[in-house]
Amino acid sequence: MPALSQHSSEKTLTTRILTELGVLNRDSLFADGLVAFWPLGLYPDARDMSLFGNHGSLEGGLSVSDLTGSGNRLGLKTDGSDDYVDCGYNSLFNTDIITVSAWAYSTNISRYDRIVGGEDRFQLLAGSSDKIFWRIASDDEGWKGGEFDTAISNNIWYHVVGTYDGSTLKAYLNGVQEETTYNHTGTIQDDTETIKIGRKSKEFLNYWIGLLDDIRIYNRALSAAEVKQLYQDTLPGGYGDLLIPARRAATWFVGGADGWTHNIHGISNANVGKIHGISLASIGKVLGA
Repeated sequence: MPALSQHSSEKTLTTRILTELGVLNRDSLFADGLVAFWPLGLYPDARDMSLFGNHGSLEGGLSVSDLTGSGNRLGLKTDGSDDYVDCGYNSLFNTDIITVSAWAYSTNISRYDRIVGGEDRFQLLAGSSDKIFWRIASDDEGWKGGEFDTAISNNIWYHVVGTYDGSTLKAYLNGVQEETTYNHTGTIQDDTETIKIGRKSKEFLNYWIGLLDDIRIYNRALSAAEVKQLYQDTLPGGYGDLLIPARRAATWFVGGADGWTHNIHGISNANVGKIHGISLASIGKVLGA
């Protein structure tokens, strides 16, 4: 196989793998503008599966053993007292157009409990009346945004998304846009505080109680059609279940054995040659290895 640099070639290899294996190529949805992606239900060590290496650190006693399944979905379990993920700082997080996406499962939803956010940049959190709250920090007018229209219930997985296109904040629940939007024209405040999953960044920490999975940040506003597709593709058994192992295969071929040191959905290292019906031998043929 020709020598390739890992970061420059991984997306190309992923696309080739998926295309050659007959999978509908929606790589642009998953990769275009994606600056951070923490698939906590697949990698409970909080590694970033974007190309930018924003790997998180598990804090408060949180560990890979806290990977828990509920409703056919795995997530990182946070206890509501001191568990969270610190994802560090990257200037890429300072973007004036943004999408923040997450799968969230609460066992005891409480106002201000944090899903993900930067202290003075953007926040996706629990609001009042059991509703999710989406807001951005404006450079000139403080916090802008508000609650979703639809209340959520405990012990159920929800796909929650907030977008801002420079003029309007929109909210989506399980792939459907909420009726209420919030108009605001302006830039998002730059901030060097680290991104945190499962708690607020500073005082009044507001820890999330439950499970979290598939946290994403884009530097563009996904359209309603893209959000719906993202919801469908990240359901258990969706396209994302194929995409991520394929990306790991690309990483493996480019960077050595790194991609195969952990179990995936209960598949042991001994059986790692076949993931979701894709064999390494087949991928090797695709890539000419």
